[in-house]
Amino acid sequence: MRSSSLRLVPAVVGLFILACGPDTVPGTGSGTESGSTVGDGDGDISGDGDGDPATGDGDGDPATGDGDGDPATGDGDGDMSGDGDGDLSGDGDGDGDMSGDGDGDMSGDGDGDMSGDGDGDGDMGGDGDGDGDGDGDGDGDPNPGGLPDGASCTNNMECASLSCYIVPFLGGTCGECDEDLDCPDGGCTPPNPFDMTGSVCNMGEAGGGCESDQVCQPGLTCENIFDLLGLVAINTCSPCATDQDCNGGQLCAPLVDIGGFEGIKECIDPASLAQDEYCDVEGNGDQACASGVCSTVDIMGLAEVGACGECNIDNDCAGPESCVAGEFQLDLAELSGSVCQ
Repeated sequence: MRSSSLRLVPAVVGLFILACGPDTVPGTGSGTESGSTVGDGDGDISGDGDGDPATGDGDGDPATGDGDGDPATGDGDGDMSGDGDGDLSGDGDGDGDMSGDGDGDMSGDGDGDMSGDGDGDGDMGGDGDGDGDGDGDGDGDPNPGGLPDGASCTNNMECASLSCYIVPFLGGTCGECDEDLDCPDGGCTPPNPFDMTGSVCNMGEAGGGCESDQVCQPGLTCENIFDLLGLVAINTCSPCATDQDCNGGQLCAPLVDIGGFEGIKECIDPASLAQDEYCDVEGNGDQACASGVCSTVDIMGLAEVGACGECNIDNDCAGPESCVAGEFQLDLAELSGSVCQ
C-alpha cells in the first residue's frame, strides 16, 4: 500500500507543474503569444502587422519593401510597370494614358498638346502643320491665299500678313506691318514703294521707321526726315532733333535717300552736302549744302522740297547764265537741284 502511494507522487507533481506553468493571464506581460515575440497579432515576427515576415513595410507583399503593395517592381507607385509614374504604360510620363508616348498628355500623339495631331505647335485646331496659326498650310501666315510681302495691295485683307502699308500717291505694299503696334520690339519701317520691298518691323535702331519716340532705343527720338504735303512722309529714329543736340558747330540735318525711301537726322559738318542731295529748305539747308544754296524744288505746284543746287534765281548765276530749277520725279524717286546754264 505504501509503494502504491509513492508511485502516485510523480504524477501529481507533474500535473502541478503543468498547472503552475508560465503566467497566461492577459495584461501581465510575462507571457508570449503563439509564434510571435512582439504582440502585433499578424502571425509574423516583423512587427508591422501586415502578415509577411520579411520586409517590415506594412504593405502585405513579402518581396520589395517599398510599401506600395505590388511585389515586383520596388518603385513605390503601386503598379507593375516599374516606371514610378502611377500608370501601367511604362513610359514614366505620369499623364495616365496608356499610349506610352511619354509626352505628358492624354492624346497619345507624343507632341505635348491635346489636339492629337502630332505637330507639336500647341494649337488645338488639329491641323498638323506645326506653325500654330490653325490653317493647316504650315507657312505661318494668318491669311492663306493672301498676297506675299512686297506685292501691291489696296487693303489689309489682300495680304497674307494682313498688313497693307499704303503710301499716298504711291500705293500700298504688303509687308510685316502697317503701324508700330504691329511690332513688339520697335517700330514699323515703311515699304520702299519704288522697288516693291515690303514694310518690316525694326528694333528701334537709328534709321528705323517710327511713329513715336516710344519705339526708339534710348538716346534716339522719332524725327521727320522727309515730308510731302503731310502725306508722303519718312519718320525715323534719329540721334538729333535740332542743331543744339550737336557739338563742335555741327548741324542736325536730314540725310535722305529718296530712292531707298529711308533716311536719318544726324549731326554733320557745315557745307558737307553735295549737289542734288536733299536739304531742309525751311531750316539749315543753305548751311548744310556745299554750294551754300538749298534750292527750292516745286512739285506739281502742290508742295516744295529742298535740294542742294547752284541757284534760286538768275542773279545767283554768273554772266549770261540763268537759273534752271531743280525737279523731283516722284515716280522715279529722283531729286535734282538747280543749275546755272
